[in-house]
Amino acid sequence: MLRLQTWITVLTVGLMIGAATPALADWALALPDTVIVSGSVTRVRNLTSAALPSQAAEVVVHAGGTPGTLIGLNRRLILRKLVNAGLAHGVRFTGAEETTVIYAGSRLDEMVLRQEIRRTLQPLVPGGMPGAPASWFEFDLPQQDLWGTGDLSVSTSRSTELAPGRNPVRIRVTSGGQSSDFTVAVTLHHYGETATANRPLARGMTLTPDLFTWQWVDLSEADRDHVSSRLSLMGNSVARSLRLGDPLRQSDLKMSPVVQAGDQVELLVRRGPLVVSTKAFARQDGCLGQTIPVRNDLTGRLVNARVSGPGQVEWRN
Repeated sequence: MLRLQTWITVLTVGLMIGAATPALADWALALPDTVIVSGSVTRVRNLTSAALPSQAAEVVVHAGGTPGTLIGLNRRLILRKLVNAGLAHGVRFTGAEETTVIYAGSRLDEMVLRQEIRRTLQPLVPGGMPGAPASWFEFDLPQQDLWGTGDLSVSTSRSTELAPGRNPVRIRVTSGGQSSDFTVAVTLHHYGETATANRPLARGMTLTPDLFTWQWVDLSEADRDHVSSRLSLMGNSVARSLRLGDPLRQSDLKMSPVVQAGDQVELLVRRGPLVVSTKAFARQDGCLGQTIPVRNDLTGRLVNARVSGPGQVEWRN
């Protein structure tokens, strides 16, 4: 008896749910003999200008079309796509038994495409150092045919500057409402100065530009460990002895203290826009940018201040 009551309850609930769900209205799909499609995808909505159920209109019946070619789509194929999407209820076919789809468009001109890509990438090229040869770049297009149906536009989502050497950059090409995304390999030729010792240098020696012979090199081809700017020497000493003609590498640089333990230094105390200068004494050696303890000569207070230059530290109160 209990089992019978359970089945009755289930049947009643099912009937109530069915009654609350309205049936989809019948709709007609009138197929033309021929239709022209822009792009590479044909949807149900491309096959008729009549009103369609919104979800059924977006069902893809063919993908991967190549501009300049044609294919045939018959009623059976279209119905199968609708059935697979669960949207075939109420559909009624009229018109042609089969529609010929012509994919519009033509192959994009490679020279024009390259010009547009170059124009898009140019703002990503970093400025060169004074006296350096002008930076330039080259790129490879993917091995694929690109098609379009109208005006060509090229864009990229990259906003950071290109780095010397090889850079993968994502490109979007749009033509006549059809978009293609692909990656181009961009090689940036950017120039820096490499340094070669023009005399023997002892370990711990403070580095200055006059100790080296400087030469412009393409950083896309240079050893990444080589020093490539005179600014790299600032505040550094040599970490090992160098012989005449040795190249200067990043690993050869060692930050030099610009403040020595026990030195009297200028302490700049910053409080908002107000800056007060007083004397202090360094409690340890400090390189540029490092934080070291100093004792305020006026108050005797010990504070941690940032080394901002030779004989100078800063503290924000």
